Amino acid sequence: MEAASVDYLLVTNLPDIAYLTGFMGSSAVLIVSPTGKPTLVTDGRYAEASQALRPVTKVVIRTGPILPRVAAPIADAEY
Repeated sequence: MEAASVDYLLVTNLPDIAYLTGFMGSSAVLIVSPTGKPTLVTDGRYAEASQALRPVTKVVIRTGPILPRVAAPIADAEY
């Protein structure tokens, strides 16, 4: 990612998210950074199913609109 000058990769295509994480839900966004764990943002319907991903993926369960929850991990990152 660094070679391509990409700070974050935002994956919104569900088949791509399934391939990268194993998550098979119908509502998710994956944030990949060059450092740290990828962050999967999904809703409460998948709270239990996403627990299996926790060893390799940070999971954020959203309760409202998805955009603020996707922006938060990026905004909190240090450059």
